[in-house]
Amino acid sequence: MVRPDPAGGHRPAGAASKSRTVTALVVDDQRTFADAVALALDSQPGLRCVGSVGSVDEALAVLARGCPDVVLLDIQLPRVNGVEAIGLLRELCPTVRVIIVTAHPAPATLVAAIRAGADGFLPKDTPFRDILQAVRQTDEQLLVDHTTLDMVVHTEQAAPRDHGRPPHLTPRESQVLHLLADGRPVKQIARQLQMSVHTCRGHVRSLLSKLEVHSQLAAVVQAARLGLLVDTSDGRVDDGARP
Repeated sequence: MVRPDPAGGHRPAGAASKSRTVTALVVDDQRTFADAVALALDSQPGLRCVGSVGSVDEALAVLARGCPDVVLLDIQLPRVNGVEAIGLLRELCPTVRVIIVTAHPAPATLVAAIRAGADGFLPKDTPFRDILQAVRQTDEQLLVDHTTLDMVVHTEQAAPRDHGRPPHLTPRESQVLHLLADGRPVKQIARQLQMSVHTCRGHVRSLLSKLEVHSQLAAVVQAARLGLLVDTSDGRVDDGARP
């Protein structure tokens, strides 16, 4: 089901401001779930569902007419699965945020989705209020629940290491990276490390560049694979308190 935009087309993809509506596309072949999420989106001020479709082909047809801000994407879809779909969606809408919503969060599948460009993950039993919050969320916080994040990090840490040398990180960059891996938002990291938000964002941008990734989530996964999330003082992963 595709919903017409009263303004005449979807808004450009990108970070949403507080003064405009955030648009989202739901891609899930479980119609009851997809339509319920669509209804929840449309019931909230500042959010609007541009469609709920059951396949990647239908999703691409919607995106060809305009880019929403967010795509809520299932993994298990007919013909083309969600992991394979991410690159196709990004070809049409390079800055759209792709949030995987799945009932089957297998670690290897989640890692593959992150490497393909997924911006976040939510289990399918996530309360609607948290799904709506994730749609509203900017790139200031990892869009993934702590259980899933821990599972992905530990999976990557157990994988065979790449032979290349990991990039050199400054002590500050390493601190920011460990706090990102703990699921903390940029503003909280800035407060904890007693720096400005602007400076903290600069460290995040530097991390993305050094790790050659596009998102904070991908940075955490890549860092885990390169062994950069191990506390060298005792060999353990930084298990700081959750926010």
